[in-house]
Amino acid sequence: MLDGECYAIRAQIHSIGGYSAHADQWDFIEFVTGIPRVPSTR
Repeated sequence: MLDGECYAIRAQIHSIGGYSAHADQWDFIEFVTGIPRVPSTR
């Protein structure tokens, strides 16, 4: 309910298999090079 009105919720959940764009280039490189082993692509 929002401001006394009922609304149907038509939301969906999606998963994105990637990295956040919020970190700058050096933070991203530091994160990726710190991964102890390559993740599976399955």
